[in-house]
Amino acid sequence: VRVACPTSTGGATGIIVSSPKDGLGSFALCEVEPRIEPVACKDLIPTSLIIGALERRVFPKGLAKRTDLGTMAGRACERYGGGIVTFQAPGGERSSCVEALCVPSACLEVYDDHAEDFDAISGRGVWDSELEAAEVRCTELSGRFYESAVKLLEGDDESQPKVVATLHASLCAPSVCGEDVDAVATVALRIFAMRGIILENLPSNIQVSIQNVRPFARWEDVDLDFLIGGFARSGTHSLQGNLMKHTQCEVPRKELTFNWGPLPMQHQLQQYEGFFRQRSEEPRLFRGGKGEGVAFSPRLLRHLWRVPGLKIVIVIREPTEWLESLYNLRAYGCREDNHCGDSYPTLEDVILKDETLEDVRLEYVEFSKSLKEAVKQFPPSSKRLLLVEFELLKQDPRTFYDRVCDFLGIDRFPTNYSFKAHSTEERKAYTAAGKKADLCQHPEALEKVRAFLRERQEHQHIAKLLAQSGAPWVSRRLLLGEDHCP
Repeated sequence: VRVACPTSTGGATGIIVSSPKDGLGSFALCEVEPRIEPVACKDLIPTSLIIGALERRVFPKGLAKRTDLGTMAGRACERYGGGIVTFQAPGGERSSCVEALCVPSACLEVYDDHAEDFDAISGRGVWDSELEAAEVRCTELSGRFYESAVKLLEGDDESQPKVVATLHASLCAPSVCGEDVDAVATVALRIFAMRGIILENLPSNIQVSIQNVRPFARWEDVDLDFLIGGFARSGTHSLQGNLMKHTQCEVPRKELTFNWGPLPMQHQLQQYEGFFRQRSEEPRLFRGGKGEGVAFSPRLLRHLWRVPGLKIVIVIREPTEWLESLYNLRAYGCREDNHCGDSYPTLEDVILKDETLEDVRLEYVEFSKSLKEAVKQFPPSSKRLLLVEFELLKQDPRTFYDRVCDFLGIDRFPTNYSFKAHSTEERKAYTAAGKKADLCQHPEALEKVRAFLRERQEHQHIAKLLAQSGAPWVSRRLLLGEDHCP
């Protein structure tokens, strides 16, 4: 039975139908299911945007609100892929059944009601130093922090449009948005629109695409038990290589640089997880890795403190010898890869003329600055930081590795295990080729390094930090302020 009631203002719930057999016959009460065809989004909203891979149309802010009529008409609208929307029309408000794709979500409506608060802490780049503070403020607003990418696409070829610009930014969206990335993407559109990125301001052949909308990860989500945090050219490769052979550890060969912004992004966490093979085997292996630059970065140390139970191992080499070794490695890389051009500074140039070869600089020999920051972020009372000397590794590898294993809480290496030195091929190559820079042969440069360290009492500071961290052994070099040269 098809029923049309043009004068009715409410949804029909039933109809009385007379029997055709006789005019005064019996009556029956029949249930009626109205069919309501949703109005197409394109008939209401002329411009479209791309969210993920889908074309979407979004009502401008304040023009329409989702409405739950709770009537047969509302339920029928939902059954046929729509939603009831109330919007402003000539003569006052009007409700209509529209395609679900353009019905404003609860997420978007909460955002619109508090747009100024959410917008004030959104739109920051993923490397913005204020991102952490913005995340805290977002939580206070009962919001959640998300990452997003806005791409401007050019061309009429929908299958292969040209990307002319990509903007990565954070956004604070209401927590009611949850994991509904489509809803969060519409919030992203609002936020970028408030910054002028709207179709009306762009050429006619430009499309706007919102992609990779997802919650930021957290440092607390990182699953890592220990990290060899530095310093390069101090036996860190040997420590990594031998721990890779330990039956209780899983240590990838790749460097764990944690070159992330203040808040980790999901794809960074997924990439990091891909370094490890173990998934659900029992017993669980200790997860560890090497990130030689971590010790030099107060920002990273501060972030890594948030990784639950993470322990940091820092291997310390006498600074003068370290500077010489690091220079030789970088110079060898220049010669092998030819990425430094026709020439590069000598070690004497670096020391006497303040020239730079990648990360080789005289001021970097002041290890104590970085070590003090490490002790500040990972205080001795936490038992999450081990400072250990490279000299101990050279003189007594067994004691060195026993200290590391005891600190990590794993079994010591078997007594018949033979510790191996790793990453020594470069040193052998440049020494055999007669290309080794030797500070001991350049008194002027050597004296400048020694004077730099004496003025800052660097050896004494390092020795004190080692002792305060519980090291039972400190080398003669550090105690007496000596180096490897006669």
